[in-house]
Amino acid sequence: MITFYQFLENIDQPKIRIKLDNPSQPSTSPSKKFIEDIINETNAKLNEFDPNSFFFIDNDNTLVIFNLTTGFAAPNSVSIVELRTEPQKTGAGSRFMQKLCDKADSSNITLELSATPLKVKNKIPKTKLKEFYKKFKFKPATGIDEMVRIPQN
Repeated sequence: MITFYQFLENIDQPKIRIKLDNPSQPSTSPSKKFIEDIINETNAKLNEFDPNSFFFIDNDNTLVIFNLTTGFAAPNSVSIVELRTEPQKTGAGSRFMQKLCDKADSSNITLELSATPLKVKNKIPKTKLKEFYKKFKFKPATGIDEMVRIPQN
C-alpha cells in the first residue's frame, strides 16, 4: 500500500488554484453551508499539498480526496471539482458520491461536474466516468463533459 504522500507525488496534472472562503468562517449561502457540512461530517482535513482540496480516510481505509466549490449552474449549486480515491475500486468513491447526493437532496443543492479523467496513473476512461455519474442521476449539461444533478425531492 502506498502512503498519502507517495500518492500525491504520482499526480502529474497541472494544479488549478481557486481561492475559497475560509471553511472555519460561518457561511451565509446554502452552497457554502453544504460544503462546510460535508467537510465536517467526513472529518476531512485540508490537503497541505493542494489547499483547495480535502481528504479523509473512509471506513475501509481508502483515501478519499475531494474538492468542492460553489457552483455556476444555479444559485444553490455546488461544483465537484475533484473526487478520487486511493486505492480505486473499493466502493469509497460511490459511498462518498451517495453521501453528496443525499445531502444535496435534503439541502436542495444542484450538483455539477465535468466528467473529465484525472491525469493520474490508472485513470478512469471518460465513458466509464459518465456511466458512474449517471448512476447518481447526473445528466448531460451544456458542455461536452459537463453534467448536472438536480435535487431529487
